[in-house]
Amino acid sequence: MFSLDDKVAVITGAAGGIGFATATRFAAAGARVVLADMADAQAKATEIGGIFVRTDVSVEAEVEALMQRAVDEHGRLDIAVNNAGMMIVGNRIMDEESDAYRKQFEVNVMGVIYGIRQAAKRMGTGGAIVNTASLAFQRSGSGISGYVISKAPIVNLTRCAAIELAPQGIRVNAICPSTTDTAMGWVNNYARISSPLGRVARPEEMAAVIHFLASDDASWVNGEAIVADGAIMCGPTPALQAAANAAE
Repeated sequence: MFSLDDKVAVITGAAGGIGFATATRFAAAGARVVLADMADAQAKATEIGGIFVRTDVSVEAEVEALMQRAVDEHGRLDIAVNNAGMMIVGNRIMDEESDAYRKQFEVNVMGVIYGIRQAAKRMGTGGAIVNTASLAFQRSGSGISGYVISKAPIVNLTRCAAIELAPQGIRVNAICPSTTDTAMGWVNNYARISSPLGRVARPEEMAAVIHFLASDDASWVNGEAIVADGAIMCGPTPALQAAANAAE
């Protein structure tokens, strides 16, 4: 089940975290993987039998070259995981400096648009695109407004793309992770005690959801935003309530 034999997959943001966990899982499932990132992931790509292409997803020409490299190397493109993203902590609405907002939009929103567009052009009939959104589309917080408002659009972008690309046989879905133990994850005690499971997510747990969405087993799943949050949105945990009471 969930076989990816002979599938060609591009994963952005693949130098670590959810991206590398996804690339590793895809390779184990039989896919030929192309890892993309600004950071050097050549050694990691070689380790799992893939190739690495340095890519700034905020530049469409580089995303176009990335997707074309996959086709040039393997003759086709079946799966694209638009996972690259960035977070600038301390970004507040009343800050007069707008560069942090602009950069997060360029990477988190435009990077996904470019990934969808350039992948779909090369998929022919059939394919799967998975975008990494965030639980932030439902839940916000102080000091991360630039991140929140640049991740939320990915959900509706996914839905629009699912409708537009359906005649081509391309499915488009999104995953919305809660805090995950990655270099970008905002891991702190609050993140742990707000989870009913008492911890943050592991990258491999998010990769498992992406694997399902990318596989042919999910052939009737299209335009969905799958929340993977360990039940955080179900309500406050006893540990969180205790911490709040102790602060009174």
